[in-house]
Amino acid sequence: MLITYDDYISNHAFEDFYGYGPINSTRHYYLNNRRYYVSYDFKNKPFKKCIYCKHKMKIIYDFSDTNKYLSNYKKTHRVIECLYCGWWEYQHCFYKTNKWDSEWDQYVGIVKKFDIKNNQIPVEILNKEIIKKPNLLHNITGLSFERLVQDVFKDFYNCEVTHCGKSHDGGIDLIMLDSDKPTLIQVKNRISSTKTEPVSSIRDFLGAMIINGSKKGIYVSSAKKYSDYTIKIKKDILIKNIVERFELINFNNFIDMLRLVNRNENNKKWKELYDEKKLFSRW
Repeated sequence: MLITYDDYISNHAFEDFYGYGPINSTRHYYLNNRRYYVSYDFKNKPFKKCIYCKHKMKIIYDFSDTNKYLSNYKKTHRVIECLYCGWWEYQHCFYKTNKWDSEWDQYVGIVKKFDIKNNQIPVEILNKEIIKKPNLLHNITGLSFERLVQDVFKDFYNCEVTHCGKSHDGGIDLIMLDSDKPTLIQVKNRISSTKTEPVSSIRDFLGAMIINGSKKGIYVSSAKKYSDYTIKIKKDILIKNIVERFELINFNNFIDMLRLVNRNENNKKWKELYDEKKLFSRW
């Protein structure tokens, strides 16, 4: 089961001298018939436990600032996050320091669950979760792995990658259009983390390349390694110019590629909201 908190619900409130919408009251609200509690506010301490998994919460960001033109007003950003499951809450508050006058926005992560064996898991979710827990790769379906490889290769090689994998694909799952001579790709997902990719599978793929008239191929496996004999075959066919290009990508190689193409895209949702508030806040 994959759990994410990329979606969220938001709430806006204010209070003034007369106490409209008091911030220090206990609040909750509903989404899809589920009650969501406000975990803390700017006048009270944060909850110590996650509302979902009951593990420890932590303040991971706490910032306040005063504007030189509005010295009696203050702006505060605060984020708490569960150290175990990643549930988060972000509050942005704008208030008057010498009077009971404030307004704030609150954003709360919503739990979403995906069956790891479901072929319809969004590829962006797979990207984020497998970066955090690489061994999840062995648990996803073969089709999900093909879609993930397609997405990663598209960015890593900066070219179009088409998916053609099906029950009678002839041993070709993806076609990478990186030059006038397309590169054929086969993807194999192995459920064992200690699996060595069998040489017979490599031979089958080389046969599929020949049948399709291609001299360029990439073999991707979630196995941790290829046998010494497989690596020897790769060297021999390249030296003898039987193929122009032949790459063997194992589990660690693929995880490195995944991290590289996502190195600038791992911002959490609250970070996106914070950046937006910095651009469009009242100063």
